[in-house]
Amino acid sequence: MSQVTSILQLEHRVWQAVMDNDGEQLAVMFPDDYIEVTADGRRVMKDSIVEISPQVDDIDSYQITKPSTIELGPDTTILSYHLVLNGRLQGELIEPPNRWVVSVWRRTNETWQCCFFQQTTADE
Repeated sequence: MSQVTSILQLEHRVWQAVMDNDGEQLAVMFPDDYIEVTADGRRVMKDSIVEISPQVDDIDSYQITKPSTIELGPDTTILSYHLVLNGRLQGELIEPPNRWVVSVWRRTNETWQCCFFQQTTADE
């Protein structure tokens, strides 16, 4: 299995946990030093994602296209992709739904976790 495929499968697991409002699964997928930069420029830490997001966000669907990876070494991979995200974040309709995403995956003790996630809006 290619690195793109395996990291992409992990990214899909994260999005499924987000759609399922499964904070416990997200806690497993993200290390304690996880950082997210939202499309509006806010910095969000793991605790907010795991505890608050499942209570206030309602994602109906997502679509990942154009994935690519850059391996920084045997234990760190950058994944980038185009994302179409539908639903509500903190009660507000997601606008625009088109985004570019970068996530950084790090392996420790044979377990991969997403340690960084950033999204920007896209015109596609």
